[in-house]
Amino acid sequence: MTAQDPPAGRGDQEHPSPHRERTSLLALWTGLALAPLTWFIQLSIETPLLSQACYPRDEPFQGALPGLSLVVLAVDAISLVVAVAGLLVAWRTWRRTSHEVPGKGARLLASGDGRSRFMAMAGILSSGLVVTAMLYVGVTHLLLPGCGQ
Repeated sequence: MTAQDPPAGRGDQEHPSPHRERTSLLALWTGLALAPLTWFIQLSIETPLLSQACYPRDEPFQGALPGLSLVVLAVDAISLVVAVAGLLVAWRTWRRTSHEVPGKGARLLASGDGRSRFMAMAGILSSGLVVTAMLYVGVTHLLLPGCGQ
């Protein structure tokens, strides 16, 4: 056996991701990571703003800071738009690779085929969950008064 010989058992087997040229690696990772990263940034911005505004020292603050709710809602809206963009990228990538390997998911799990399609579907699922969570947080910020008023 030489270095040029194919590995045993793989012979003439097709690449596990045969439609990988239909989408870029950047699109796959954008669809997978953009929404969760955006949610992390949203929480990193809003948590200190809201906690410091309501409880700045040893005593609770007796009233919301002026304009704070507008800032928080703007961060919510921008974050939601970016997360939906990540969801759309994942959806588009999945549509491009949806016919990558024929067969059901169980066969693909056993063989390891369809890596591009798997990453795209994982992006759709994670982005969908994050967008749903962002909607709940945004509605909460919209409907509940600041600092327990």
